[in-house]
Amino acid sequence: MTVNADDDWDLASRADSEAMDVLFRRHRDFVFRVLLSQTGSHATAEDLTQEVFLRVATRRKPFFKAAKFTTFLFRIAANLARDQRRRLRREVMLEDHHQEAPSLTQEPTAGEDATLLRTLAAALARLPERQRDVIIYRELEGLSNDETAQALGISGGSVKTHRSRALKQLRKHFFIPSTQSHTDLKENVS
Repeated sequence: MTVNADDDWDLASRADSEAMDVLFRRHRDFVFRVLLSQTGSHATAEDLTQEVFLRVATRRKPFFKAAKFTTFLFRIAANLARDQRRRLRREVMLEDHHQEAPSLTQEPTAGEDATLLRTLAAALARLPERQRDVIIYRELEGLSNDETAQALGISGGSVKTHRSRALKQLRKHFFIPSTQSHTDLKENVS
């Protein structure tokens, strides 16, 4: 079944339980993956995924349909993940402990793959927040430059700049010569 983008907006505007159920089933896995990659915690990603759809259902302002519906969802998810990280940082500061770097995805299962995923998660955790978000959206989730810009509330030029800087840092981390393309980088960590 092909999903019409306007159909998602229409369902969101209805905001009844049936419409929200359809939206949740269509987009929960995608939203969950984004949140998991940003929080590193299955439980937190599950909670925030629920919160994303709760925010859609309880939104009082009319929907502005200039963007794709998934871009709208990602914007909510990014904001919730950012708020969650800020809350955790404040809690850590209050407790005077250091937070360990979040993992990228689900718990790895096999030796070499597990090591590579932990290495990638650690490298992403070292990136500045905006660069990490751009890499997650562009390289891991496959959003376009414009979709990433809309989701993060920045310009397309900023997306390119953050992506370039992040890839440069990741290449250094993985000892990949800068002459290799970003596609080669994806293949090395896939």
